[in-house]
Amino acid sequence: MQQSRSRTPTCSKNCTLKALFITVATLILAPKTSDAAAATAGSNSAVFQHLCTLVNAVTEVEKVGDVPATVTQIHAIAERTALIFRAAKELEELAAQTPGTTKKEVAPKKPNTICTERLKDACDKAATYLKQMMPQDRQHLLAFVASSDPTVQLVNDTANSLLLKTSNFIADAKKRSNKEVLKHLRTALYSEGKDSVTNAIFTATSGRTSECGSQSGGAAKGAKNNLAATLLCLCAGDSTNCQPRCQTCDNEAVPAVTFNKNGNDAASAFEKIRTICKRRAETPTLSRLPQAIAAAIGAVTADLAAPKGDNPDVGTIGGITTGGRPDCDGSSTAGKGACVYLGANGDAPNKPTWLDELTQALLAAQTAAKAELDSTAQAAHIEGINTTLALALLNGIYQTQANSRQQTHQEAPQHPREHMANSAKTQKECEQHKGNKTACTEAKCKWKGGDDEKGECEAKGGEDGVKAANDGKSTNTTGNSNSFAIKTSPLLLAFLLF
Repeated sequence: MQQSRSRTPTCSKNCTLKALFITVATLILAPKTSDAAAATAGSNSAVFQHLCTLVNAVTEVEKVGDVPATVTQIHAIAERTALIFRAAKELEELAAQTPGTTKKEVAPKKPNTICTERLKDACDKAATYLKQMMPQDRQHLLAFVASSDPTVQLVNDTANSLLLKTSNFIADAKKRSNKEVLKHLRTALYSEGKDSVTNAIFTATSGRTSECGSQSGGAAKGAKNNLAATLLCLCAGDSTNCQPRCQTCDNEAVPAVTFNKNGNDAASAFEKIRTICKRRAETPTLSRLPQAIAAAIGAVTADLAAPKGDNPDVGTIGGITTGGRPDCDGSSTAGKGACVYLGANGDAPNKPTWLDELTQALLAAQTAAKAELDSTAQAAHIEGINTTLALALLNGIYQTQANSRQQTHQEAPQHPREHMANSAKTQKECEQHKGNKTACTEAKCKWKGGDDEKGECEAKGGEDGVKAANDGKSTNTTGNSNSFAIKTSPLLLAFLLF
């Protein structure tokens, strides 16, 4: 059996331009061009290979765009930070509540209350966070928020900017979904509203020539409507032609079907095609879908534009035997073959309706793939802003503490009378722990006794008193330096960094 795959084109330059509406950069596998080549298994293999990627792609489950865990965490941090800077006093009061105490009992609702019903959950989370902080860390944080340090505005603006960016990133996840792509692919493959092949895929009663088309009888009735019917015309056998083993798409034969509205065995034959496709072609990821769909469109478009037969005619998908004019009845006589004839309008080949649907799928895939690619850069940008926020917040808290320490060091010495009064007060407090070594030590007093629980408890004086006063503090000074080494609890670091 001879295959007439290509003859000298007779259509105009305009015809060629119309046919090649896919960009030159798209990979197009053109049909074989040897008129004298003997028919071999897989004569429709080139275009079938591309269509198989779509068959594989449509079996994928719908996926929503990924939101990295880091972005989710940063969103929570930004929301909490922005809220603390906006309603610090209100959240501090909320954090001071004991379980079972309502906000209404603590303080009456004010007209300018920020923690309204809309923000209740966010406020509760922020208040819980403040409550869980070490008292000293909470004091330092709230002191910075209430200060006039210029960094306060920087942190506030950065937190709100970060909150907006993370909110948009999370909301845009649906744009990074393959849902819209799959919808168009299913419509192209099975027709609108359907998601599988049924035995009623064909609509006519007159058999393969009517469903797959012929130059003398007219364009394909079934194959023009969906890609699944086209694949059956290209690959499947029937009770009369393309038998006993129809191997036009692959070395592995596709079972015979009845090409009419009863469609006996159409579903099982298409399952065979799906099995072959899994072996023959890739299942493209979201990032590769645009390339795969564009390549399939390009392969079909090029095949439609290739003149075939004696006339020659454009508008046929698949190969025909040398001689005659296209007649897709599946047989191997002159001009016939396992193909789809759609005809032409002048020199321009007619296109199947499912090709337009593939174009819509391509646009959707390009949008989704670009959004997915952009999201990688956006996530990195969000992480960068979060680092800026953390460093600005940490620096602001450090500076607030430094200013506070500096003011304390610059205060005038106590009057001797005040010093004596304070010393007496401290001595009195220490004396209460007489006979209790553990309590005396925890109160940072001086235990005067042995290892047993009998002894005196007195206030520390001199260097011991200074050391005791500084025990547990987070400040480390050297000489007259204003350099401070401030210990930060893990929970505060969690606030700053995650």
